[in-house]
Amino acid sequence: MKLLSSNLSVFVLCFFCFSSVFSQKYTKANYQDVLKKTTRFYGAQRCGDGGNNWILKTNPEGNDCHWMDGPSYGSGINLQGGWEDAGDHLKFTITIAWSAYALLKSYDGWPASHQDVDDFNHSGKPNGIPDILDEVKYATDYLIKCHINSNTFIRRVGGNQDHDYFYTSPKQTKMSVAQGGGNRPVYNEAKGDVAGIAAAALGLMAVHYKKYDSNYASTCISKGESIYRYALKRPSGTNDDFYPTKSYLDDFFCGAIELYRATGNSSYLSTANSYESKIGPHYWVIDWDNHVDLCRHSLVKAGVSAALNRWKIDVDSYSKKVTTRKYVNGLAYFSDWGSLRYATNAGFSAALFYTINKQAAYKTFALSQLDYVMGTNEYSRSFIIGYGTNPPKKPHHSNSYGFNDWPNTSNTFKYPLVGAVVGGPSTGTSGGNPGYTDDPNDYVGNEVTIDYNVGTVGLSAFAISQL
Repeated sequence: MKLLSSNLSVFVLCFFCFSSVFSQKYTKANYQDVLKKTTRFYGAQRCGDGGNNWILKTNPEGNDCHWMDGPSYGSGINLQGGWEDAGDHLKFTITIAWSAYALLKSYDGWPASHQDVDDFNHSGKPNGIPDILDEVKYATDYLIKCHINSNTFIRRVGGNQDHDYFYTSPKQTKMSVAQGGGNRPVYNEAKGDVAGIAAAALGLMAVHYKKYDSNYASTCISKGESIYRYALKRPSGTNDDFYPTKSYLDDFFCGAIELYRATGNSSYLSTANSYESKIGPHYWVIDWDNHVDLCRHSLVKAGVSAALNRWKIDVDSYSKKVTTRKYVNGLAYFSDWGSLRYATNAGFSAALFYTINKQAAYKTFALSQLDYVMGTNEYSRSFIIGYGTNPPKKPHHSNSYGFNDWPNTSNTFKYPLVGAVVGGPSTGTSGGNPGYTDDPNDYVGNEVTIDYNVGTVGLSAFAISQL
């Protein structure tokens, strides 16, 4: 596709100022190892009954995770399942839906990179379905449950009680509600933002799961359309204590374009085009509260080339964030909180943009941010647990720690959280320690969350496709 502006030279100069700060090359096998591990991480975040969480399979306390979720909202309501958000056990529909959608966009961009080496229950045997779709299905199953009826969509399960203790999920499940266990509180009234991105995840899941189970794909479509109708009646952000959102236009846009792809209904395409044009450039980076770039990729694939102009403005701004600043040298730096999340998300967007634009600078920038996480950085260490040189071993994650007490840095963690990407290095200006320390009490740098991993999953799939 023809370049849409004359800013490419600025982009190239801005990036290549920093591209040779470190030198390290990775092989296709390295990227495949990263993709396998960072995808499998989601299985360690599974909540519910039945031993589906691989990190709990050897825990002598059991493998249950809050299997009583639901009845506090109403008799007979079952909200088992879904992904725990971070190192604790709360479940947020916004981060589950966003992470599921972003993972599906990795498969959407580079399906051949995603292999089938395991099954849904992590038995170690392939099942004929790419592992990433097995992991996402655990999330979409839960999103379907959250839509209890046409006027209900659950936004969160669990409350502040969960943060008052550092118990493993089997331990906490057996505790009282006041201690974060038992029949946990359930919060309704997700607004249009949460429902919109959930509809997008279900729509895109239908697109890619149809070849494996057409009935499940049909369920995703029907539930996705119902959730989208729910969203349109509630055009606002959700005022959650933990993940308050500011906008809903991007969520309405994402839901519409993915439901168009799932159904072929042209009214969804018109709706998506309308919302996308209202958004314009967002001047930030994609994350759980800003999904625009990934949805623009789908819209451009659907033939709306005008969306590429607005996407390009934001993608070009990402390389200007690459810094030589101490502690984050070579990183596209946006924030101390989840510094690697933002850098890899920026790279993920650039990688998708490259598949359409084919300008080498976008590819180079994207791979540089992945390589930083893998070990090409001033620390000469990997930031992916279980991968590479001197990786983290002590994340802020209660199931990995396994001691049912606040973390003691001298303890060896009982259950390695292989595949988790930690928050990353900090400049020290937003709380947390400057630089990076493998300290479970430094939750700015060493917490893990389901949305921290998505950019690395996407980028490693992209890297494999280029080799």
